[in-house]
Amino acid sequence: MIGSSGAILSYIMCKAMNRSLSNVIFGGYGTKSTAGGKPMAIEGTHTEINVDNAIDLISDAKNIIITPGYGLCVAQAQYPIAEMVTLLKKKGKNVSDRANDTVNSAAEEDPNSIIAGMPVLRVWDSKDVIVMKRTLGVGYAAVDNPIFFKENTSMLLGDAKKTCDALLTQIRSRYES
Repeated sequence: MIGSSGAILSYIMCKAMNRSLSNVIFGGYGTKSTAGGKPMAIEGTHTEINVDNAIDLISDAKNIIITPGYGLCVAQAQYPIAEMVTLLKKKGKNVSDRANDTVNSAAEEDPNSIIAGMPVLRVWDSKDVIVMKRTLGVGYAAVDNPIFFKENTSMLLGDAKKTCDALLTQIRSRYES
């Protein structure tokens, strides 16, 4: 019974992501576009910021949505994030999160992308977007992400735990009195 429910859940997940089970298990190995064409070229220059710049954006924001990804969990950076959220809420910020890290706009913008049609969080519609990643490299699905190069996106590159600890330290110094 447990195995059947797991198989059904896996099937539903794969359908929602527009991917096959083997594609999900093997992390995008051998993936092809469902439309059959070549994915769009992603061009542009990314904007990099540091922790101080990120804190300025966070301080100016009224509404903050955190979309945690796999790297955040692996680095066990959820603890400083949780404390940050508590401090920000005490200062009147509207902070929420959604447990889904699929924020790649290629799913909607590129019919030839291997993730075309996959449900995504439309973070690129926000006024300001801060993407925290170790590098500009592709993620688990091995798909370039156009939001890295959008005008409203700033890249905060570095180790997730160290970066989240630094953000927390800055927020403490700004908001705790």
